[in-house]
Amino acid sequence: MCQLSPYLTTYKLLSSKGRRHLILPPLLAFTFIIYAFVGELTLTSLYIKNEPLALEPDFIGYYYASQAAIRSLSCLITLRIASKVFRASDIDVLLFGVLSQIISYTIIGLSKSKVTIFTASLSGFGIPVALSLSRSYTSKHVPPEQVGTLMAAFESIDALSFTTNLMSIEVYNATFSRYAGAVWFFLAGCSFIGFALTLGNKLYLLQREKSPDISSNQATKTDVVTI
Repeated sequence: MCQLSPYLTTYKLLSSKGRRHLILPPLLAFTFIIYAFVGELTLTSLYIKNEPLALEPDFIGYYYASQAAIRSLSCLITLRIASKVFRASDIDVLLFGVLSQIISYTIIGLSKSKVTIFTASLSGFGIPVALSLSRSYTSKHVPPEQVGTLMAAFESIDALSFTTNLMSIEVYNATFSRYAGAVWFFLAGCSFIGFALTLGNKLYLLQREKSPDISSNQATKTDVVTI
């Protein structure tokens, strides 16, 4: 029974009637976002060293170095600008990060030259923001004592994505002879599902916030008429 207690605790958190609309959509969106990201990690080296790019080892090193530099700096800079300059909410910055992921993978899929592949690396500067904010945004909707349980759920999805990403390799192998970049459109599609789920959740929460105001306004009008 003790071995099952962590799973029971996680289940109770995710099935909580008062919080599941705040937790389950971001978790589901994260599933697609992290799947696409792990797919990028798995397939990038295969893609850029084969046709149509066929990059030399030196250029592959430059690509990874520039990507690491861009993404390590972008997370801090993007969050700083979004909060201080644009006063953007966490979910808006999260949507921006996922949109950056979609654009980057689409450009990689269309890449035919070294210039476009480096452009794709630059356009993906928001990807770390999406990955980090998915966790922090959702953690704000649970009590402090349950944050660890929520993070365990995120880490489980993260670990599972490395196993399920074998499907991305199969897509790459199946489409390579026809169009080598097709798998990147598949990954961009996964990111788009995460984007749509996050956007839908945002609109749903906005509607829920407006509903009590509408109800209270209607009640006030009724009281005035009665008086």
